[in-house]
Amino acid sequence: MIKRCAWVGHNSKPTELDVKYHDEEWDVPVHDDKILFEFLI
Repeated sequence: MIKRCAWVGHNSKPTELDVKYHDEEWDVPVHDDKILFEFLI
């Protein structure tokens, strides 16, 4: 079972997009310089 942050369930029922973002992108380290640059601009 995946433990999720409180913001995922800020609605009464979390959306599929919220869950997907949390599970696949939130707090995942990024080491690719091109992607880090995209975040800056």
